[in-house]
Amino acid sequence: MSRVLWPGFVAIMALVVAPVSALAQTPDTEPEAEPRTSASESVAATSRPLLTTTPVPKNPQLVARLQALLPRDMSVEQAAHGFDDQEDFVAAVHVSRNLSVPFSDLKTRMVTGKLSLGEAIHAVDPDADVKREEKRARRQAAADLEW
Repeated sequence: MSRVLWPGFVAIMALVVAPVSALAQTPDTEPEAEPRTSASESVAATSRPLLTTTPVPKNPQLVARLQALLPRDMSVEQAAHGFDDQEDFVAAVHVSRNLSVPFSDLKTRMVTGKLSLGEAIHAVDPDADVKREEKRARRQAAADLEW
């Protein structure tokens, strides 16, 4: 019996002792800071374009498509203002059109209320199939952003 338990005991002790001994060997000096990058480099390194510096998509066809989906009295610039990333913005525009809910209601909940797209969909239309509608809007947004 002790032959069976001994290897297990050794394995458990190795898992416990290794992290503790690693902590004890940390150097007294502080690690070097990561090199600074310019704002344009950090924006370029993200996987999705952020809307903080350029709120409106640069593709004129996409701008025209989005303008057609927005209320007549709202420009694409006004609509995009406050969103963290382009995909969320474009998906919200599609949800608004797909569910016939005011875009400003979705935007308020996502930008001011810090709700996710799914949470905002549920807030403006509690009877909607949130998962299906979010997936649909994200597919539409992805297709738009591939242009």
